[in-house]
Amino acid sequence: MEQTKDKLEQNGFIKIPDGIIYYESYGKGIPIILLHGNGENLSVLKEYGKELEKHCRVILMDSRAHGRSTIKMSALKKKTTAQDMAEDVKVLMDVIGIHQAVFLGFSDGANTALQFAASYPQRTKGVIAVSPNANPKGLVLPIRIWAKFNHDLLGGIHRFVKHHAKAEKEIQKQQLYMNLLLDSPNLTQNQLRCVKCPVLIFTGTWDIIKKEHIHWIAKNLKNSHVIRMQGATHLSFYRRKQEYLPCIWKFLNVAD
Repeated sequence: MEQTKDKLEQNGFIKIPDGIIYYESYGKGIPIILLHGNGENLSVLKEYGKELEKHCRVILMDSRAHGRSTIKMSALKKKTTAQDMAEDVKVLMDVIGIHQAVFLGFSDGANTALQFAASYPQRTKGVIAVSPNANPKGLVLPIRIWAKFNHDLLGGIHRFVKHHAKAEKEIQKQQLYMNLLLDSPNLTQNQLRCVKCPVLIFTGTWDIIKKEHIHWIAKNLKNSHVIRMQGATHLSFYRRKQEYLPCIWKFLNVAD
């Protein structure tokens, strides 16, 4: 991509043990890695990226088996976890030469950010976690029932497409998404207490994450602050950017 004196822009693909990760990077300054949610891709966070690149080096990535990132069939046959996603982030940081970063993650991306911060506290400068859950029980029951129904339905369809490689891989990708909702993450109290950096948690009054679960996460983090957005649903992060951005800038301690 085009490079200018004031702004570095780049994108590309990096190899991970289980496939290939696609990423984009914009701007200069403190590195901030943006992590999208389940079944999404980096494009959903580009509007936030455009704002944050005013003062930060923004890195967006497609999670494994999402967007332009790929995953090997052998990896699809085992369950992907939040720890796997965190390891992908570490590989990306190593390859593009980032030792420490702030993380802004939404939903599954927030889970990955917390998992990374617990596993690599020395490489985490801060975490902005939008609607995270530390374990599947943090999700409200209707969402867990929906995910289980879809997982079982996909399992039934899978039996009929086993001889069609492309269709089989797509079904297995969808099952991967459901498995992430049903089985991951599984962050313990001790793991959360390993997170040393400041953590800002956003949640909504109509979120799919239980209120008491957010409280439990915050209680076990050494340095956290919860902002409960009034009237917000799980997806309000995308629809009410003008309300979230000032809080993000304040956390980053950067004047817009």
